[in-house]
Amino acid sequence: MTSKRLPGKVMLPILEDIPVIEYLLGNIDKSKHLSEIVIATTVNAADDVLVDAADKHRAMHFRGYEDNVLKRVSDAHNISGSDVAILLTADNPFVTSSLIDETIDFYLKSGSDFVSNSGPNRLYPDGLDIIVTNPKWLKWSLERADDQSHLEHVCSMIYGNDRISKSFLDPNQDCDCAPDISVTVDTLVDYERAMLLARALPKNYAIKDLIVAWKKLAETYAWK
Repeated sequence: MTSKRLPGKVMLPILEDIPVIEYLLGNIDKSKHLSEIVIATTVNAADDVLVDAADKHRAMHFRGYEDNVLKRVSDAHNISGSDVAILLTADNPFVTSSLIDETIDFYLKSGSDFVSNSGPNRLYPDGLDIIVTNPKWLKWSLERADDQSHLEHVCSMIYGNDRISKSFLDPNQDCDCAPDISVTVDTLVDYERAMLLARALPKNYAIKDLIVAWKKLAETYAWK
């Protein structure tokens, strides 16, 4: 809730009166693989609304200190007890349950320690980022973190360790490729576009629907 570029962004209404984070929760709760959803937030009073959102969607929550995101995420996973950790960010509301399931399936088949759909040669739109990993690597990172940047960027130590095997999911259809598009909500401009996009999308949309809708809006409103 303390974003400097867009304060309170995840509680801003994106479709009618549905906040950004609840729009995301509504998308991902259709996943066939997710057994528990845990919102990792802070002990700040301003984040009480995120706990309320979690309760509304029957999700779990964990509250930790603001300046240690890595510990918050690791501890949040501990209360779920799952042997696989799926990491999402609340300012990426357009992630779909089908994309989550596809990424998890890829992880299970790959045998890699770490899988993401936002690798060094990104093909999906920015703002659909999903990470799937063994939670032991979160604990490993936390035990070895020796710089504040490691605590702020959850997977920085994993990315920097060549001994941790990594695989990256690419779209299986050309129509899902659009690395030049951004659907994240980080600034006021992002938010204004996200509201238009949410209204333009069909129910239970696929990634190709998202890309087609974004491009039509970009042409109409001269987005760059």
